[in-house]
Amino acid sequence: MIHTSVQKYSIEFDTIFKRKNYSTPKNYLDFIKGYMKFLANKRKFLDSAVRRLEGGLTTLAKAAEDTKILSADLAIKNEEIAEKKVVVEALIADITQKSEVASKKQKEASEKKAYLDVKKVEINEKTEEANKDMEAAAPALLAAKAAL
Repeated sequence: MIHTSVQKYSIEFDTIFKRKNYSTPKNYLDFIKGYMKFLANKRKFLDSAVRRLEGGLTTLAKAAEDTKILSADLAIKNEEIAEKKVVVEALIADITQKSEVASKKQKEASEKKAYLDVKKVEINEKTEEANKDMEAAAPALLAAKAAL
């Protein structure tokens, strides 16, 4: 009843003073204020999200540029590695070949050493026999010298 009477007096107020008077329920005004706060909060949240995402996009763009640069460096390094790999493989092949030759010579040397060790024992035995024969023949040699 009060609300409807305010609307009736608002019409009279308009005709007399040529000014409008509106009456709205308090909860509707509160709803509008709440909605405006909600919009302001959402706008702040979305603005911060936009700034954060723009920062992320900037970081991704920089990372893409860095990746391109590093990929170019990697290609150059791979070429250098390929060249050095060829040289190293040649060295390995040369070392392998020389190792085989050295192992053959070492084997021959060890066989020759074994042969010489056997011959040394034989020579020592013959030297001892010759020394014994010399000792046995020494008195005869002295007698022959004395007879001459």
